[in-house]
Amino acid sequence: MKATTVELALSRWPYGLVIQPSANGLLLRPRRKARIGWAKAFRDLRPISDEIAPVRQFSNQFDAEEWQW
Repeated sequence: MKATTVELALSRWPYGLVIQPSANGLLLRPRRKARIGWAKAFRDLRPISDEIAPVRQFSNQFDAEEWQW
């Protein structure tokens, strides 16, 4: 089967998508699963230093009376 110019252009689409022609139009799919590697990136986050530790100890009336999680 010979590839058309459109098929060649779609196969080289550079924006993280796989574009496939279909009978109803174009089908867009991500090249890889969304958020792949995020869990590892969050595990690897380590604070460089604790420069803001003194600031965390401050509280105010709003924090004490109104703030809810």
